[in-house]
Amino acid sequence: MLGVLFGRNEARVLETLAFSREPLHLRELARRAGVAPIQASRILGRLSAAGLVEREAKGNMVFFFFGRGRGERRLRGFVEAARGIVPALRERLAGVRGIGTAFLYGSFASGTEGAKSDVDLLVVGDADILALSGICSELGARYGREINYSVYSRDEFERKRKAPFLSGVLKEERIMLVGNDGKIAG
Repeated sequence: MLGVLFGRNEARVLETLAFSREPLHLRELARRAGVAPIQASRILGRLSAAGLVEREAKGNMVFFFFGRGRGERRLRGFVEAARGIVPALRERLAGVRGIGTAFLYGSFASGTEGAKSDVDLLVVGDADILALSGICSELGARYGREINYSVYSRDEFERKRKAPFLSGVLKEERIMLVGNDGKIAG
């Protein structure tokens, strides 16, 4: 989807900035994005001139980051929706046998996450724990966020849904990954 609006290398640079927790030096950004430093420099110059990316000099080093304005937040949201952790989790969890329902909750689901926030995942069903663990480790490393997951069998979920933890989670905003909200509502 980003390739429609930006070239492949521009999309890689934008993705890298969107998923970074801190400002990045040109060479580090180029390495993470998989582009040559000279390409990254040109791309960042254009994005900076357009006001989409900010630069900050510290001594003789220059760091790049998404700004904090409304336009930058929208662009970050667009990048994350197109290539972020939610679609990646949705795609990977769909292939795990035994998952009836899976959703994100907490600060990430409510849109109040900070740079260091983890991702909270709740799974209902008889999921393959090894597969789930591998997916969470891999995607957590790729996107720079720890993914904490809780797994409940369907029976256990029904028994514990009125307990403080689950009843609190069920009152919060959720991002559905597998199944639908109707399977867990009420």
